Amino acid sequence: MPNNSKAFLTDVEAQQGLSFGDSPKVRRPKPKGPDGYIPQSSSQSQNTTKLLQKRRKNNEWQQALETKREEFAKRMSECDARQAELKKKCKDLRRRVQHKEQEVQETRSKIDRATKKQDEERVLQQEKEQEIEEKRTQVDKGEHEYDQLCKNLERTNQYKQFLDVVCEENEGHFDEVDRILMRYESLAEQQKEQGEKLVTFQDFIEDHRDQLGKYSKLAVNEVVERNASIAQYRKQLDALVSYRKECETANEQIKQRQQKGIMELGEIEMAVDNLFTRCFLMDQAANSKAQNELVDRVLKLPRDQKTVQMLDRLCVYYLDMQFITKEAKNHQKKEKPEDLDLKSPAKRERKGHGGKAPVISPRGDFYDDGDEASGAW
Repeated sequence: MPNNSKAFLTDVEAQQGLSFGDSPKVRRPKPKGPDGYIPQSSSQSQNTTKLLQKRRKNNEWQQALETKREEFAKRMSECDARQAELKKKCKDLRRRVQHKEQEVQETRSKIDRATKKQDEERVLQQEKEQEIEEKRTQVDKGEHEYDQLCKNLERTNQYKQFLDVVCEENEGHFDEVDRILMRYESLAEQQKEQGEKLVTFQDFIEDHRDQLGKYSKLAVNEVVERNASIAQYRKQLDALVSYRKECETANEQIKQRQQKGIMELGEIEMAVDNLFTRCFLMDQAANSKAQNELVDRVLKLPRDQKTVQMLDRLCVYYLDMQFITKEAKNHQKKEKPEDLDLKSPAKRERKGHGGKAPVISPRGDFYDDGDEASGAW
């Protein structure tokens, strides 16, 4: 490694552990000699000595740094060599693992093929064993049939010998034998047909029995389902009946409320009509012509409008009476009725309107009879 002659102060301070603080170091006085004489040295010589010491220390630290760098480079080279060896070993291990994986896959494929072949051979063995069993049963059946045929042959040979002897002795003049043989053949054929029919009818009966069992199962399941649906419908019917009863009770209550409201409305209308007749119709001669016409118009209106107009007129009448009673209570001295009538605002307004009787609305506004007739409010 090349030896660099340059040195940096920061590296030196970092190795030496120097620190520059804000507060200066405390300077202690140098000890005096025995005679108390302190040699005086110039500042330049002191600076040169310090600079030489710093240079010497700097060279030492530079040499130490170079040695550290050489050691570090040596260790890095060793690490590189070890890393190369490790990479080589990793490659060898990967190659071995791949080779082993290929071998494992091959062995697995061989095992799969062997197991598949073993299963196929096992299935073939079972099939062959079944075929062997079937062949054995067929052989046993054939042997049994052969024994039966041998017995029948021995039994029929006796009759054949007897018939041959009879035919030789009588030279074939027995027509009844042929008839018997023909009858035997026809009966044998009928027996065979009856046996086949019996087998077919047995199969037919078995099929119908199976169908009957399936149908009975389906019928039982359907009956259970229908019973469940009937129970569910009964629950729904009970709920609907209870809901209908609730609705009927609610309707009855509504009807009762409506009847009560109609009765109350009738009572209110009768009371309003009675008050209106007492206030305005009993003393028509005292009223003016305009008031009588207004009363007639109110009576000719429809029922709902008539009740509203009557209430409005009664409200105005009640306000006038209330004002008159207040004025009568406030005055201590008795006055003439004409003066008392002139003090009411209704009379004053009537006087100011040229003799027409103004009417006070429920809101407190004054209007003429003609305004009410024209529908101003």
